[in-house]
Amino acid sequence: MGQTEQLRQQILSQDPTDQQRDAIFAEELEFLLRASPGSGKTWTSCRRFIWRGANWHHKVGGLALLSFTNTAIREFNEATIKVGRRDLLSEPNFIGTLDSFIERFLITPFGHLPVHLSKRPKLFTDAHAARLKGGAFSTLIEFGNGTKMPVETGKLTPIIKDGGIAYGFPGMNGQLSVVKVLSKEAPPLTLLKSGYYSHEHRKFWGYYLLKKRPDICRILARRFPEIIVDEAQDTNEWLLECLKALRNAGTKITLVGDPDQCIYEYSRAAPDSLVTLKTAWGIRELPLSKSFRCNDQIAAAVRMVSGNTAFTGSGSPR
Repeated sequence: MGQTEQLRQQILSQDPTDQQRDAIFAEELEFLLRASPGSGKTWTSCRRFIWRGANWHHKVGGLALLSFTNTAIREFNEATIKVGRRDLLSEPNFIGTLDSFIERFLITPFGHLPVHLSKRPKLFTDAHAARLKGGAFSTLIEFGNGTKMPVETGKLTPIIKDGGIAYGFPGMNGQLSVVKVLSKEAPPLTLLKSGYYSHEHRKFWGYYLLKKRPDICRILARRFPEIIVDEAQDTNEWLLECLKALRNAGTKITLVGDPDQCIYEYSRAAPDSLVTLKTAWGIRELPLSKSFRCNDQIAAAVRMVSGNTAFTGSGSPR
C-alpha cells in the first residue's frame, strides 16, 4: 500500500461522514463547503488541508489554511501532527489567521511601499497612543448629528461604501458609525507616513498592496496557488477583496463556512458574502449538514421548524 492510500485509510479510520469524505477528497480545487452548526467545519477543513498538502502537484509554492481564531489554528496544528504529517506545518505551507497571513506576507515585506518608508511600519498600539501626542495620531471627525471631535486616528476603520471608501468609528456597542473625516488626508495614510498602522488599517493596507501593486499580487498568488478559508462567513470586506485579488491572479480558493453563523458583522463581515462569491466565481456548493452537537430528536425539531430536510443530528461529538 502506497503512502497516498495509507493516508486515505488513516483519514477514513477517523469515521468522517459521507459529506465530510466528499469534501476532503474532492478533486476540485475550488468549492464552497456550506456547513450547518456543529457539522465539523474545522475538522473537515483540516483533513482537506492534510490531503491536499500530502498530494501537492504544484512545482512551486505551498498550501495556506486560514481561519479567524487561534483556537482553530491550534486544532489544525494538533490534528496534522496526530496523523504523522508534521512536515506539512512548515514552509512552504502556512497555517494561521487571516490577519497573520496579511501581516506576514504583505505588511512585513511590503508595508513600507505606499509612502516610501525606509523600513517596515509598526503596529500602532494603545501604548503608542498614550506616548505619542503628535497631530498624526489625532483626526477631527464629524458625526451624523453635526458633532465634531478629535479621535485617535488608528481607530478610524476604512469601509467600503457606495463604491468608495468611507470611515467608521466604533460606538459604545462596538458597532461602527459612519463619520465624516475633516482632515485633508486619509487617516490610514496619515498614520502610515508616521511609520505606523493600526489593527483597523491592516486589512485595508493588505488590499491596497494587492490592488495597487499587481506584481506583489502575482508573487503571493504564485507563493500560494491554493488557499483554504475556514469560517469564511466571518471574512471582513477588505479580506474578501484580498481573496478576490489573489484569485484573479491565479490562486484557487476553497471557502468553508455557514452564512447563518456570521458573528463578526460588527467588523464588517457580510453574512451573504459566501453565496455571492459562489455565484460570482461559478464554483460548486457542497453540503455539510449532519450536526454532532445535538441528538436526532432536536435535529428533527429543527427540520420541522425550518423546513430544512437535509439537516440531521447525532449524539456523538466530532
